[in-house]
Amino acid sequence: MYEPPTSPQLIGGVLDGAVKLFKTSFSQTIGLAVVAGVGGSLWRLFDNSLERALSMMDGTFDPALEIPGWNLLALPISLVVSIYFYLGVLARMDAVAHGRPITVGEALWRGLRRFPALLLCLLAYSAILGLSIFPTVLLIVAAGPIGLLGFLMMVPALVLLVYWYFAPFLLVAENIGAVAALRRSFNLVRGNWGRTVVILMVAYFVLLVVMTLVAMVGAAVVRVAGFVDIGIDAAVFAIEAVSSAVTIPFMVSVSLAMLYDLKLRRGGADLAARIEAVGR
Repeated sequence: MYEPPTSPQLIGGVLDGAVKLFKTSFSQTIGLAVVAGVGGSLWRLFDNSLERALSMMDGTFDPALEIPGWNLLALPISLVVSIYFYLGVLARMDAVAHGRPITVGEALWRGLRRFPALLLCLLAYSAILGLSIFPTVLLIVAAGPIGLLGFLMMVPALVLLVYWYFAPFLLVAENIGAVAALRRSFNLVRGNWGRTVVILMVAYFVLLVVMTLVAMVGAAVVRVAGFVDIGIDAAVFAIEAVSSAVTIPFMVSVSLAMLYDLKLRRGGADLAARIEAVGR
């Protein structure tokens, strides 16, 4: 049973809280998570980019089999569906964490209300990445191998994205706008950037392990069932869709556990600053 922390936790305590929140809310979020995962990967069924890349590598590429760009339409639709239901997972898990469970309909309604703000946050992320990637590519093209040092230009953008990581979660957890969420996330992570990165690295390692296990089981099933003609893009779709039942709720639980801990830490820091100011 999950109980919100009342004091800042060590990294192990944050991860332990995340696992408890994951278990407590799993039955209420798995349906939304599966829909988010399936929706986010659905575009792969209209795309053959992975299969095309493999065929180019082994010299068997046939231009006649080229799919005429359906993925250009399917990809944004898939992303919109995935993001919307991801917000539903977030809304329902945050409600469970605070002992106020909500229905699927209520979670989706909260997600719909916060969706425009989330798009603004994603636009900010894209702008920061674009501003760092574009000059990096130009430097690589102009300077050749030496231009690879241009990747160092992306470091400030990646650092900022960590500071902004919690903005989407704050949109739902605190019901604030995009700009306020980005500012609030930055303030919460300030002074805790390193531990935030460490916890995120552990979480993404767990995701990698889960997806690898799903891929291995899927490959065994395909071999036993004799589905040898399944394309690589369809196989990746199946792996992502199945693993999303675990990966999406787990990542949301880790992110929320980190957010609750950072809010306690920032609250303690603010209190200490006020006490120090009074003492003066």
